[in-house]
Amino acid sequence: MRSNRLERHLKQQHPTLVLKTKEFFSSKAESLKRMRLDKSGSYHTGVSQHLKASFRRLLCNGTEAETEQEKEK
Repeated sequence: MRSNRLERHLKQQHPTLVLKTKEFFSSKAESLKRMRLDKSGSYHTGVSQHLKASFRRLLCNGTEAETEQEKEK
């Protein structure tokens, strides 16, 4: 879009963002570039709940195994 149309769009469609600085939009663009798409096609920023649960399970199993070994000693 041409700059005058972009400005008009910003003022009409996003009036709350009119006073934001250029750096705000630059950082927003960078963060969007770093995001990944998930299977549904929407942006996914964090670690999935399944991955977190598997890490917790591994950590719990590891601590339980260590405590059982200590009990045997």
